[in-house]
Amino acid sequence: MRIGVRVFILGFVFVCLAAVSVYAQQKSGANDTSPQETSSKPPESPGDKAQTRDYWQGKFKAARQELAHAKELQQLAEDELNLLQTRQAQEIDANAKADLTTKAQAKQSEIATNKATTEAAQKALDDLEKEFKDSGAPDDWSQTDANDTSLGDIARQLKAQKANEHKPAWDITNDDIASPKEDAASSKGMSSADSAPEGSGGPAQAHDEKYFRSRLSKLQDQLDTHKRELEVLQEKLGQNQMQYYPDPNKALHQQYSRDDINKLTADTDAKKQQVADDEKAIEDLRDQLRHEGGDPSWLR
Repeated sequence: MRIGVRVFILGFVFVCLAAVSVYAQQKSGANDTSPQETSSKPPESPGDKAQTRDYWQGKFKAARQELAHAKELQQLAEDELNLLQTRQAQEIDANAKADLTTKAQAKQSEIATNKATTEAAQKALDDLEKEFKDSGAPDDWSQTDANDTSLGDIARQLKAQKANEHKPAWDITNDDIASPKEDAASSKGMSSADSAPEGSGGPAQAHDEKYFRSRLSKLQDQLDTHKRELEVLQEKLGQNQMQYYPDPNKALHQQYSRDDINKLTADTDAKKQQVADDEKAIEDLRDQLRHEGGDPSWLR
């Protein structure tokens, strides 16, 4: 009996020692292989940073659009401040003058904010150009259309989409009239084919709430900016017309020439057209929402 107990105890001890030995070997092996695995990872090559043409052109396009928009808002605020200061100098009423002073101070704060935004956008573009140069990618991958803007893309896409909705009527001939068998055979695919835009090769894509809200926000921002710019141009034009004298003797004392007035008139007309285009683009977006059966609240 005692011998059996001793044998059992010795066997249990050997099993425990074996388990401890196996665990120690596994742990030691893991520690030994980790540095090897780490060191075996190939270093990042310059080619990994080159990305693709679309990648870089997309990044540069977005950065340049951001900078152009920041500069536009900064210039607009500066023009508005100049007009406020002109009205402030001409105002006689004390209360109205004080109100203009308050508005001018607020506009100066806006200009400071816009300048900081412009500087940040310029730095972002400079950093991107340095990153691009370090990547070793071809130089032409950084080139984008300077006149191309994301908001312009949106307006053009909406216009093209709306044009595709109105297809020309067909002149029906005997060749267009299918037999009952042909009609039955083709009716199975009619619904999906009718819903697909021409040349798409598939059913029309229905966009979600995020798509419509994002586009409306961008188009509305553009419309608001163009309306402010139109107000500035109209006020400048009014001031110049008041200071213009057709009498050559008095013309020597005027600040602006007829050429300036003609240019302001042309700029004002062009800005009016931009505002009309913005409003049309927003209406086209609403038509697109109705056509796709989206929730009207997405554009509120």
